[in-house]
Amino acid sequence: MKLRKSLTLLWAYNIRLLWLPIMLVAVSISSCDDNNSTPAPLGNIVEIAGKTSDLSTLYAAISKYPSLVNTLSAPGTFTVFAPTNAAFTAVLAAI
Repeated sequence: MKLRKSLTLLWAYNIRLLWLPIMLVAVSISSCDDNNSTPAPLGNIVEIAGKTSDLSTLYAAISKYPSLVNTLSAPGTFTVFAPTNAAFTAVLAAI
């Protein structure tokens, strides 16, 4: 009976030791990323504003100034906090 209990404990211990490498392999395999492609560029700020219906007021405002269109269409990195049509409407209603 003692031998059987010892074997059961040994078996349980070995099973616990096997879970660690199994889990490490599972995590390693699942974290591999085969998708190394870069995302397609969205376009410049003027193009994005022109394609987005909720930015039509911004696009109309930008389009009135050709030098601004040229600047925002040029290569480079720009950050624009673009207000939506609803934001323009709210501001115009407030003033």
